[in-house]
Amino acid sequence: MKPREDLYTRIKPSEVPAPADLKRLREALDLSMTQAATMVHVNRSTWCRWESDDICIRAPMTMMAWDLFLHKTAPQRATLMRRVAKYEKTR
Repeated sequence: MKPREDLYTRIKPSEVPAPADLKRLREALDLSMTQAATMVHVNRSTWCRWESDDICIRAPMTMMAWDLFLHKTAPQRATLMRRVAKYEKTR
């Protein structure tokens, strides 16, 4: 996976991410669905619907939840970006 190209360039604070991008970000931050759901004050099944590609159960993430998730994961995302930058320098 190329986090900077494939993930971070598509994630914008002004737009709720696609389900696959939300899942990849959560996994890159090493968070379980339960941990991510707890951060934004929803239950695990709601988070699961936000990440789902199944059109029958998919529900869009709210902008307020996305903003809260970005705010609460800012330190982890900064650490991850430093690791990515360091990795890219060694390539």
